[in-house]
Amino acid sequence: MAVFPNLKPSTETISLRLPAALLAELKALANKRDVPYQSLLKVFLAERVDRETQGVNALSARALQLRKGRRRARKPPVDRARLRG
Repeated sequence: MAVFPNLKPSTETISLRLPAALLAELKALANKRDVPYQSLLKVFLAERVDRETQGVNALSARALQLRKGRRRARKPPVDRARLRG
C-alpha cells in the first residue's frame, strides 16, 4: 500500500449564506434526483461558471470580429443642420 504524505484535498470548505426559501427549493430538487443537495449545488455552480466563461469567450471573439470590421471606411457624419433646413 502506497503512502502519500502531505496530500491536500482537491476541494475547499466554504461558508455560504442562502435565503431559506432557496435552500428549501434546492433540497427539494436534490431529493427528487436522489442526490445530496451539496452535490447538486456544485453541479449547478459548475454549469453556470462554464456557461459564463463560454459567454465571455464568445463575446471576446465577437469583439475581435467587430474590431476587424471597423477598419473599413466609416460613413461621413450626418449634417443635422442641413436636414432641418
